[in-house]
Amino acid sequence: MPRSHFTRRVEARDNPTASAMPPVPQQCIGATALSDCALPALHIVMATRLIIFCRRRGQCALPLLIDRLKYPRAVEQALTLVNLIGAVWPDRFCLSPPCCQRLSHDEQLLAQLASAAARGNTVRFHTIGCDYLADAPLAQLYAQLHIFGAAVADG
Repeated sequence: MPRSHFTRRVEARDNPTASAMPPVPQQCIGATALSDCALPALHIVMATRLIIFCRRRGQCALPLLIDRLKYPRAVEQALTLVNLIGAVWPDRFCLSPPCCQRLSHDEQLLAQLASAAARGNTVRFHTIGCDYLADAPLAQLYAQLHIFGAAVADG
């Protein structure tokens, strides 16, 4: 019977010479906490959390977004971006609570995509997202994340 991932972890903990799963290189993981994120990524992750949690409670997210992002253009782009994510994301977007420093797996992917788009790095953006999204939605997401990054940077 093959050993499970959990079994290999326990064996590795109890016996350092046991064969555990190899560690994942840090550059493949990206940011795992908000403090690890670049500024555009931090803003879009927090804006996404606020918008979705406010929508779930039937509240307006605008006052919170204006307080966080400060610039009306950035707020407008964040709302557009969250609607686009809802339309193109293949699964339900997984969020961490607004007060949580840890990023969910979807937030990690979004943070990596936002950082690449804000830098204008289309090659990195498509490398990160090509296994998760089709070309057309990925291009839409790049364009919107790039605009959002500019809105946050320009103010």
